[in-house]
Order: sequence, then C-alpha cells, then structure tokens
Amino acid sequence: MFKPYRLVLPIGWVLSALLLVGCAQKNLQSSVSVTAETGRPQFIVWPNANSHSNNEVSIRLVVQAGSLQETDQQRGYAHFVEHMVFRGTENFPDKTLQARLRDLGVDIGQHSNAYTSFNETVYWVHLNTADQERIDGVLEVLADMAFNATFDPAVVEVEKSVVVQEWRDRTREETSVDELLNGHFYQGSRYAERYPIGTKDSIEAATADALKAFYEHWYHSGNISVIVAGDVDLAATQQTLQRVFPMDALRASGGQPERTALNLSAINPRFMITDSLTTAGSVWISYLHPQDVPSTNADETRELAYWVAMDVLYDRLSNRVLDLGGRVTGFDAFAHYPAPGYFAIELGAYFQGEHMQEAVTVLEEERQRLLTEGVTEAELARWKTNFLRTERRQQDSADHLANEAMYHVLENWPMQNQPEKLALWEEILPLVTTAEIQQALSPTLTQAPIVALVHPNNIAAPEAADIDAWLAAARYVPSAQPTADAGNEWSIKPTYQGATELEEDLGHGLTRWQLDNGIEVFHKFSDVNPNKVNFTMVGLGGFNRLAEEDIPAGRLLVDMLANSGLRDLDGPQLNQWLQDQNLALDIRQDFFDKALYGSSETDNLDMALRVVHSALTEARIDPRVWEYFHQQYREQLQQLATHPHKPWIDMANREMHGNDAALRPLTQQELDQITQAQVMDVYQRTVAGAQNYRLSIVGDISREDARRAVLESIATLAPQAEEIPVGRPVPRVQTSSDERVTGSGEQSAQIVMRYNLPKANLASTYGFDSYYLSRWLNERLFDRLRNELGQVYSIHVQVDGNTERHADVTLVISLAVDPYEVDHAIEEVRATLAATHGTLDPEELSRWHSEGRDGLKNEQLSPNVLASDIAYAELFDYDVVRLVTADPREPTADNVEGLLAMFLYSDTIPQTWVWLP
Repeated sequence: MFKPYRLVLPIGWVLSALLLVGCAQKNLQSSVSVTAETGRPQFIVWPNANSHSNNEVSIRLVVQAGSLQETDQQRGYAHFVEHMVFRGTENFPDKTLQARLRDLGVDIGQHSNAYTSFNETVYWVHLNTADQERIDGVLEVLADMAFNATFDPAVVEVEKSVVVQEWRDRTREETSVDELLNGHFYQGSRYAERYPIGTKDSIEAATADALKAFYEHWYHSGNISVIVAGDVDLAATQQTLQRVFPMDALRASGGQPERTALNLSAINPRFMITDSLTTAGSVWISYLHPQDVPSTNADETRELAYWVAMDVLYDRLSNRVLDLGGRVTGFDAFAHYPAPGYFAIELGAYFQGEHMQEAVTVLEEERQRLLTEGVTEAELARWKTNFLRTERRQQDSADHLANEAMYHVLENWPMQNQPEKLALWEEILPLVTTAEIQQALSPTLTQAPIVALVHPNNIAAPEAADIDAWLAAARYVPSAQPTADAGNEWSIKPTYQGATELEEDLGHGLTRWQLDNGIEVFHKFSDVNPNKVNFTMVGLGGFNRLAEEDIPAGRLLVDMLANSGLRDLDGPQLNQWLQDQNLALDIRQDFFDKALYGSSETDNLDMALRVVHSALTEARIDPRVWEYFHQQYREQLQQLATHPHKPWIDMANREMHGNDAALRPLTQQELDQITQAQVMDVYQRTVAGAQNYRLSIVGDISREDARRAVLESIATLAPQAEEIPVGRPVPRVQTSSDERVTGSGEQSAQIVMRYNLPKANLASTYGFDSYYLSRWLNERLFDRLRNELGQVYSIHVQVDGNTERHADVTLVISLAVDPYEVDHAIEEVRATLAATHGTLDPEELSRWHSEGRDGLKNEQLSPNVLASDIAYAELFDYDVVRLVTADPREPTADNVEGLLAMFLYSDTIPQTWVWLP
C-alpha cells in the first residue's frame, strides 16, 4: 500500500471546500482570526466553546520544514532539531524547559509532543483547562523553542544517543514492510532518500553547530504558524502572541521549502515483498496520478465522487468476506493524497496462506463492477442519509479545530467549523448524482494499476506475469436485482415479565434501578451529544468462569456470534441495518467479563435495547462464519508454529500466565475439537439471559423514557436459574525469572521488568495510589535514563492488576535499549527506583492530583466514557457517585511512597525479560 505522507482525508475535508471558487484562502470564516505580519509567524486563533471543547485548548507550532529540506550531509537533522528544541532555550536552559512545562501541567508524551515529516515539523500541546496563565506560559515556551534553542554541545551528545535509540526502535534487522512499500512508491524521488528518522551514520556525525545552522535556516517567521484553538479569549490570546513572538527581521529571509515531485515512471508496476514476521499476506492495487487539492467546485464534485465510491466499494467487498471461507479475511478501499500534488486510490485485501490469487481476483472483480455499473441510486441515497445523520450530531473539539487550521497552513485546505460545514453539506449533497460519480471514477480507475504484494516467508512469491494473468482473467458477475430491506422492527415476545424492585436517586442526576431479574441499571442524563444515547452492559465473569474443557469454545464464542447476524439478517446485512438505523452495537468477552457497547439516537433507544434482548436470547452461528474463523485460526496457527517470535510468546505465556488456556493462544488440537453445539452451550450458560449484568445509560434521554425502554426489553430477560460463579482470578506468578530470548528481528533489545506483589500485603487504597506511583516513576526514569544518560528513547511504567479479580498487583517497566547496554540499563532502572524512594514532593503530588481531577472532569463530559466507567465500576471497585462527580480522593505522599516501598522491599516476585535481536 502506498503509505500516505499524512492521514487520509475524511469526507469533511473534501466537502468543506465546496463553496470555494478559485483559491481556497478566499473564504476564511469569521470565527477564525488569522494574523499575518511580515517578520512574525502567522497566528491563527480559533475560539470555540461547546460541550466537546469546554475548558480545553489545543496549541500547535507548525514549521514548514521537514526531512525533504535536508542536504545529503544533513539526513535526520530536521528530526534531531525537533528533539533539541525540547532540550534547552535561552530563557529555559536544558532541564528547566521540561520543568516549566510540568509546572504548567504539560507532560511530554502525554500533553505535548512533536513529529517530523517530509514537509513539516509540528509541536503540539493540549491543555485540559483553559486558564489564560497556562496558555500564556505555553506560548512563551513555544516561542523560545521556535527562535531561541541553544544547542549546547554536551546536551547534543546526550540527545544524539536518544535519537540513535529511536532509530533502533524504528528499524528492523531486515528492512520493514512499510519501509519497502514506501521505498517502492518513492523510488527515483527525493522522498526515498529522506526518511525523517535519517541514518545512523548521519545522526552520529551531527554537531551542535551543524544542527543550529539547519535550525536557523528553516525556523524563521516565514515558515512558522502558531495555532491556538478551543475555549480561549481571543483578545487576550492575540495580545500574548504579539508579546512573546517578537519581530524576526534577521531570520525573515531564511530558506523556503520547495515542492518535491514523485517519479511515477520509476515505480515498479508489480512489486513482491517477503515478510518473515507476518502471519498473513496483503495485496494493494494502486491508481496514482498527479493532482492538486481541490480549488474549484468542479474539482470538489469530482473528489466527492471518489469518497462516496470508496465507501460503497468497501461495503461491497466486506459483504463478500464470509463467502470466502477465511481464505481472504478483509478488504480496504480509500482515496488520499500520498504527497503534495499527487492523488491515489488504494484497493487492498488481506489473505491467509497461499490465497493471494483469490484476493487479487476479488479486488479486480469489484473494480470492474464499480466502473461498469457505478454506484446505485439506493447506495447513494443510503450514503447521504447516514452521513448527514452522523454529521448533524458532531461538535467541534479543540484538537479537531487545531488540526483543521494546521492542514490549512500545510496544504491550503479551507478552515470551517462544524456548523459551517454542515450547512454546506445540507445544500450540496442533494445535488450529487450517480452520473457524476461514474464520470469522475473512470479516468482514475482505468489507469494501469500498480500492484504490491506482501506474503509470509514460507509462501512462494508469484511472478509479475502471474499477477498480470490474475487481473486479466477476472470477470465480474453482474449484480443481482436488489431485494427489499428487511422490515424487522425487532419486536420481542419475552417469556418473563420483568419489573423494578428498587429505584434510587443517587444525586448528581444519577438514578439506579434494581430489576427483579438481577440486572442493575444506572441512568444519567447528558446533552453533550444532542439526540444521542450511549449504553454499556457488563457482566462479571468471562473465560475465567468456564471449565477448562469449555475455554476453547468460549474463546471463539464472541467472534462467532458477532458475525453471524440475528433473525433474518446475516452478519453483513445486520451491520448494514444497524448503520441505516444509526445504531452501534459491539459485543466483547475476555478473561474477567463480557460486555456489550452501544449507542443510538434518543428516540431509537427502545429499538436498540430490543436488539440487545435479541442478542441475549436468539443468537446463532452462521455456517459460513464457522468455516471463516476456523480457516483463519487454522492458518494463523500454522504460521505461528514457525514464526521467529514464537519462543518469546511461549516464554511470556509460561512465565506470566502459567500457560492458562484462557490467556494463551489455542493449540491446533483444541481448535479441531471445538463443536458448534459446545459454543452454543457456552452461550446459553454464560452470556444469554439476565446473567449478572450491569447496564449504564448515559445521554440525551430523560429518566422516564430510559426506564420505559429498560422495562420493555432488559427487564424481560429471564433471570438465571442457578447462582452465577464469580470466576477464578488471574493465575498468580509463582517464581521469579530472568529470561533472555533471541530472534526479535529488531535493532533494539526490549526489556520488561515486572514486580509482582500479593494484594493481601497492600492497603485498600493501592488502586488509587498506583496512578500517582506510575506518574512519579515515569518522570524519574525518563529524566534519568533519557535526559541524563541518553539510554532510551521512551520508557513506560504502569501498575497492572487493579481489578477485583487480580490476586496480585504488578509494577511493569518497559523500555528498549542498545543490545549491548541491556545490563547497564537494568542496573540503572533498579538504582533509580531505589534512589527515588523517599523523594516524593507533596507539592508535585498535589499538582498531579489537580491535573488528574481536571482531566477526569473533561473525560466525564464524554457520555460513552462515563457509560463504560459506570458499567465497569464493580469490576474495579469504583464508587459510582465519585465517577459521576469526578471527585477522586486526595492522595498522600506517605501512601504513594509506601506503595513503592512494598514493590521494592516486601514479598515481591521479580521478573526480568529481555528480548534480543
């Protein structure tokens, strides 16, 4: 697949420009303030306050210079400079810059970061409170980063090690598939010679003076834009921008980036790649040609046709998956701009084993069908209806608007907020016709295709002539006459007449009902998403409830049921029906629980819950689904048997899970012994009916309407005849281990350090304190191993085991290092943990708590998050009212320090695993 140089544009990007005639910059909307003054960066301030961006701000510093601006001697410099501007400026030398960001509630990696691409370098900060002092402080730091980075030679040498480690983290011993695919399409152009990470030799040869010269040449006002979006005060923010970004006359005449062309004639039209690490193959058929982003209504109409057609094509391909019996497991179809000035349509398929010909044939059949028959009136009408219905509910977030402004800066896309776009879509979409779509598709999809095929190393690659023959032999079968949509209103005829045993007002708009079938229901009104309701249904006990002989059937259960459909609709038909009704439904099961997630429009909750009732009473297994998953799993197990990573996988399953069948991969023998009757028996005993479910409903629906919908469907699920077992806990780690496994295929060594501690040894507050412990250790280890020693690019600390079904709680530290530095890195981690104990600053802890509380308040504005948190509260022993009020308990330094001491000095079982190249 031709990897895009940025994300594929969603529909909104295409339609947002339909009002334009000529240059896209003529229609900047009044809600956006754009200030362009010679000698200063361009300032874009986009005030916006709604339930999605209330009290949050997103800030971008966009530099229009990336790796394409490097000379042969500067490969990797744009990315290296990105690192260095975080390592010290004139006003914030070295460590004080990161300390200042932390004082502002900004953590690198969590609330701020940066990326370097071919054409740009972008620094971003997200603030979860729109305090003007914080905004001003962040802008002051960014201004210093943009113009006053210091490039201290000693710091450059430390950061050089970090950049080299990042290069290792991104580089395999053999060239990666992504790199090979990109190199294939970029062949013969500057893109192929300028991957942003650079080369190890160039990075190691870089000097402070050379990096500073690159920085001063490209980081100047003519190349920089500053974007501030969200719940901001326009006047105050503009005043700050004018103050902290002074006139830049000395550097105003720096380098200006030039557009880089692809070399289409150099691209190999048939490209085969062997990947030793994949367990499945893929094929990508691409149609690529020069084309700029739209600038006229005619351009936009043509472009819109691509997006509609790709959505329709994707649906058609997906509807064929079950009939392919697991030989071809999925498809993709999309259009995008892979580089400035170039447009591509990509058709992709994923296949198992040797079934590459079938994958190519299906893609070509559906391409021919699309060109010959076009998009039907019914498909277009359905697409318009579903698209508009979805977009009418959307609201702008701070991040979304900041991205809109960023793409305007980088690619000249127009800036419009959601209400402005929606008004445009309401006007334009009724005018789009199937004839226009057909006319637009033909020039692109009749070009000679470029085919790239990726296959596992134990499958022989085809010849280019084979692919040509497959394409030439493919013939589509004309579509059958469309049948009428199923008129299923999902009426139910329950055998149990349910009722409410208890109704309890918990305050803060939260209501609890206890149904007499054992289900507990919570409701909270929220109009964050107007006319939308989210719901989550969770039952404690998943694979851990099953007898050992039933675990393999339970592992297949959800995949089988979720894809088999309901009533007179098979899986693809049910998915299409749900989409047409604007319903979302997803069922999952894991070790601890089973869960069902969903959403609907307000007046459709009744129907959504009737579908849930049907899923919990009438599930079935489609024979095609049975064959599909058996074939897929069989192929995957065969590939895994000889996979280079199998020794590592086996070790982790043995040492962490005790080879528990509920947690490790199934064996071929287990897969072969599963029967449909066994799967359905597990469904009836552990999923169907009322079980011990807890349902949460959060959204734009009144308590009375929610209660009525619940009584009609959820309350009528039959209660369980027998007591439901809680289920066994996760297998405990019994002994310490120190394992070293080779064959990762990477340039870095991966280190995982685990400290397993029995919960019986811990205070009841450990789950709450673990968040602050991981935050504390992440900072200390980052500062020591990255900033001081340059050993790692990133390091991650987390505490696992916080559910009620874990017997142990585990401190997990993960990092990647130079393979020759493994022992030193492990020693440094242990020494840093020991030195950290006893050093927690209560003021620092209070700041983390304040940030966490602010973040939790914003998170609770999301109905789907809140619905999930409430439904899972019992598993994690959360107080539901505290979840709703976003009122976490104030931590104490003694408790957090005490938790670290328990991991370091009590009855901990340590494990250290190293995965070597």
